[in-house]
Amino acid sequence: MEKTKTFGFKVLVLGAPAVGKTSLIRRFTTGKFSETYSKTLGADFLIKFVDYPERSMRILLQLWDLAGDARFRFIRRDYYQEAQGALLVYDITRPNTYREIRDTHENLLTYCGRVPCIIIGNKIDLVNERKVSYEEGASLAKELGFEFYETSAKSGEKVEKVFRRISDLIIEENL
Repeated sequence: MEKTKTFGFKVLVLGAPAVGKTSLIRRFTTGKFSETYSKTLGADFLIKFVDYPERSMRILLQLWDLAGDARFRFIRRDYYQEAQGALLVYDITRPNTYREIRDTHENLLTYCGRVPCIIIGNKIDLVNERKVSYEEGASLAKELGFEFYETSAKSGEKVEKVFRRISDLIIEENL
């Protein structure tokens, strides 16, 4: 029987305040969603294992939730170091958060270099409040050379898939 190898990867979850970064991470790591919003102060991280039995591999994802608030920008670069991947998140009901994705990507390039990324349009459960179309998100992702998904941290729709996919991309890039 082949021994399972374990690898650890650091994944940044980036975006403007209140786009659902913390909720996405919590949904993925605990399966739960909280209606209560609490601002991330600086940074937080959670971990979860992703198993690949077909490869005899186990991945420990360190999911870094970096505060989107502008006043924390000065400390972000320290957290970018040694990241192997990133999720760039915007809120489909707030176009300004979508427009900030390019700046977020530029910061990532500056402090981390080119790493596998996925752009996420979050909060698709708020269908009647949508202001950013699926096509706009897909177009931006194509322009930047990334994959694109829409998710709902509240319902859990495509959350597992996105985190699994970033893990796949990091494996392809690094192993």
